[in-house]
Amino acid sequence: MYAFGGAGLVALGSWGVFALAGRHKQDELELCAPHCQPSDVHAMRKDYLVADVLLGVSLASLGTGTYLFLSQSSDGPTTLGSTSTLWFRLGGRF
Repeated sequence: MYAFGGAGLVALGSWGVFALAGRHKQDELELCAPHCQPSDVHAMRKDYLVADVLLGVSLASLGTGTYLFLSQSSDGPTTLGSTSTLWFRLGGRF
């Protein structure tokens, strides 16, 4: 539970770093537009992509940690297979 919270906070901080770096590069590219180097545009897009992924990881991790924190029983730890155990079912077509 605390690991999810910690990972979520680290991912949230990293999201801020990459989002600000992408914004800084975007501001620089606006000065050279439309003659900017393609590698500079790619670097900006990569920073924004990493920021987007980190935001998703942060939200998922913080949400999971919050759910686990709020759903924990005050009676002590539960055993595997009890009604309060969280189960995930994965399925679908690819």
